Amino acid sequence: MAADESLTDRPSMAMRVYRFLLRLFPPSFRARFGGDLTDVFAGRLSAARRKGRIAILVLWLRTAADIARHGLGERWKGTGVDCGKLR
Repeated sequence: MAADESLTDRPSMAMRVYRFLLRLFPPSFRARFGGDLTDVFAGRLSAARRKGRIAILVLWLRTAADIARHGLGERWKGTGVDCGKLR
């Protein structure tokens, strides 16, 4: 791999990581929204790639935080846990 290349140059790897992160959501949520979420992320990743490595890093940080918060929130629905306090 050349010094200028990065793992983000392989869409299949990026999308596999994203789909893995989506496992924080319950299976029923993934079945209903997973395809749309993946499509939106692919578009955002494409836009970030045009802007450079910092934009890609920011996208991944925001995405991971968003999935952690909302994925766990979906799993905890009905358990009495206030996910608003996770901020």
